[in-house]
Amino acid sequence: MKTQNVSKKGIIKLIIILLIIIFLVIIALVQFVFPLSVKEVYFTIEPFSKEELQIRKNYFNMYSNDIDSSDQFIRTENPFPSDDYTEYCTITIDPVIKNNGFLKTIIQDGFIKNKDYANKVIYKDGIVVPTIIEGFDKSISNNGYIMFAWRGDMTDEEFSEYIRGLEFENYYETDLQNSKKFNVSLKDAKLITHEELVELSNSDAENND
Repeated sequence: MKTQNVSKKGIIKLIIILLIIIFLVIIALVQFVFPLSVKEVYFTIEPFSKEELQIRKNYFNMYSNDIDSSDQFIRTENPFPSDDYTEYCTITIDPVIKNNGFLKTIIQDGFIKNKDYANKVIYKDGIVVPTIIEGFDKSISNNGYIMFAWRGDMTDEEFSEYIRGLEFENYYETDLQNSKKFNVSLKDAKLITHEELVELSNSDAENND
């Protein structure tokens, strides 16, 4: 009987040890392999004014050949094919990112990954406002991705579908990892107004206080 009891206790201890190892492996996989996930993506489309078009032309001419620029210039040939300002717009994309790990994560800038597809985007703004997400929390990105595009004669529906074909590559870091990457797909992105975006951002800020 004593031998059986000892044997049972040994099996129980072994099971507990195996469960702890499995738990630690899962935690490690989540933290170091799948630490981030995209819950939702929102985007807004704001039409250019006549003045805005001229500002963007001047900016492009000044910085498109600057190797130190943090902007991502896509349409390097014939970037402004029309002088009609109504054919241009500003696109702001804001993903809601979930931190699946326990370490605080800092989301840095993102870049358009499928550049060949992104032939309507003139350039992406290089302004970086890091988004800090605590462990097991989620947050809408600060400042998002801001792009300036030529939409030509595409309808709102056609242009929205075009935007949903874009993909981004983001950089992030934690206390244990630097310059790691994760991708953001826009295939399920939701078009909202600027006012709705402001409301979402304010709500997210309140929830994180």
